[in-house]
Amino acid sequence: MSKSCPSTLHTQAHPPEEVSDSTPTLGARRDSAAALAASAFVDGQGNRINRLLEGRCTQSQVDLKLEIHANDTLETASAHGSLRLPPRVTVCVMLEGDLDAALDGRPLAMTAQHGPSGHLWINRREALLERWVRAGQRVRKVVITLPVSQPGDGAGESSTERSLIEGFPEDLTFLRWQPSAQAIRYAEEILAEERGDRPIASLESTIAALAIFRGALSHGVDEKPARARSSPGTRDLVRARKARDYILRSINEPMSIADIASRNGMSVSTLQRVFKGCFGTTVNEFMRMRRLELARLALLERGVTVGEAAFEAGYSSAANFSTAFQRAFRYPPSACLRG
Repeated sequence: MSKSCPSTLHTQAHPPEEVSDSTPTLGARRDSAAALAASAFVDGQGNRINRLLEGRCTQSQVDLKLEIHANDTLETASAHGSLRLPPRVTVCVMLEGDLDAALDGRPLAMTAQHGPSGHLWINRREALLERWVRAGQRVRKVVITLPVSQPGDGAGESSTERSLIEGFPEDLTFLRWQPSAQAIRYAEEILAEERGDRPIASLESTIAALAIFRGALSHGVDEKPARARSSPGTRDLVRARKARDYILRSINEPMSIADIASRNGMSVSTLQRVFKGCFGTTVNEFMRMRRLELARLALLERGVTVGEAAFEAGYSSAANFSTAFQRAFRYPPSACLRG
């Protein structure tokens, strides 16, 4: 909420304020301080100054209740879970890995396979979030949320909330955006361990989060393809997830796209279409990344050699494996070796 002052500020004497046990609001305290300060200006001869400033000044009250969730994690088990999300505006910066989820049945295919990516969604009503986790995958992301008040909840909708969501009348809105270099740096700063528990860290994170939030709202592009995608109860999504589950079960066995399509009752072209539409990646790329993730898990937990990990991932050359690993995770497989 912003207020503008008139172009000329005239000071005025005010009687002393009575101090009571009741604590005024921040806004009231600020107004009183401004009035007292204005009444106290005098010139060199002790004459009160009535015309003090010319120009324009503004006063803003920040009424945001941002929540910042940041994680740099290795998913150690394959699992599926769900939870109810209260109404909110959510901004996500994916720095590494994939996030396979659905919100009220609409796929949220978020990936950083081709570099950091940004996503924003608004659910004006409570929504069901489903999440699928894959063992061996490293995920680095920053998620920033702003709650949206509902009629009858007693909180009331703030002017900030109204300005953020007034252009999105639907119950569910999905946007995507390309994070700028500055937004990526802010996300990395939020994730950085050096922030620690310093008293200023929370403020720094909030400033960084606000900058990311602004970039997402300024550059978000409506995800029209996502709106056209099928929900989990429809045929395409059911078939895509069936094929993915088959791949995950059989990842250590030789298989071709034709084998996968045949096993799941689809033509090759249908498999490729529904898989890319639901998960945002091709079947071959999905299998390649999954095998690399399992190889990384073997290096970290079982202590295999780089050559052994390359063999398990289906590479005949340790050098080719190292190149693919470096490209996928941005560090060499040797960084995972014990000792």
